[in-house]
Amino acid sequence: KIVANIPYYITTPLLLHLLQGGFHFEFLLIMLQQEVARRLTAEPGNKDYGALSIVTRYFTEPKILFRVPKTVFYPRPEVDSAVVCLRRRVNPPVAVPDEELFFRLVRNAFFRRRKTVLNALAHSRDLPPLSREEWQEALRAADIDPGRRGESLRLEDFASLAAQIGKK
Repeated sequence: KIVANIPYYITTPLLLHLLQGGFHFEFLLIMLQQEVARRLTAEPGNKDYGALSIVTRYFTEPKILFRVPKTVFYPRPEVDSAVVCLRRRVNPPVAVPDEELFFRLVRNAFFRRRKTVLNALAHSRDLPPLSREEWQEALRAADIDPGRRGESLRLEDFASLAAQIGKK
């Protein structure tokens, strides 16, 4: 069990390290900036939804327990906080052949939020060097419209795409 109140400026890198680093914990109970709490628990299509949402859901079942207003602190910070429980999953909710590839796909799909998933992935430098047509083919084989944006894709969509790319 991990219970923490960490400096807000290191929240995301620390969470990613704890989740992806192979640490064994039952749950993580953490107070963090309310904005980050919303990102951890956001659903597809929500403006807070992003790569951190996907990574968090892959490894845990996230839940905001309660809000902590800035008025209860002295000195008063600029932001409200929230206490979040991240209960570790025994197994991820989706099977992926290559976790590293899966997370690179996720990261790149959200790196250029305004672009379609096809454009975001086809212009990435740290993904397999596929042609635009091969990316279109892989997206369609994963039942993903190439014109969608990364923030509309579910965890299952990314897993399906990772499986298709893994075949190439």
